[in-house]
Amino acid sequence: MSHMARESAEAPDAVARFLELNNSTLIELGKRLQTFRPQTILPSARGSSDTAAGYFKYLTEILTGVPCCSIVPSVFSVYGLKLQVKDGFCLNISQPG
Repeated sequence: MSHMARESAEAPDAVARFLELNNSTLIELGKRLQTFRPQTILPSARGSSDTAAGYFKYLTEILTGVPCCSIVPSVFSVYGLKLQVKDGFCLNISQPG
């Protein structure tokens, strides 16, 4: 079995562990977002994590109607620039390893 196939097979358990370990934090984040009501949601990711950001975009727009647009991490980490965003929520997605 390839490394990619093993990772894919592990995904359901990994997601379940993530949700279990971070349940209270995710509930608190949900409460804050309901209060804040961002006008845009901006996921930021590199590599394979960017695929997750694309999936997140579809779910976000379908479930909330809030525009969601992926931003490029190197704009900040390499070039040190700041984007002009008002009332937005940025979500950084990373898959270490």
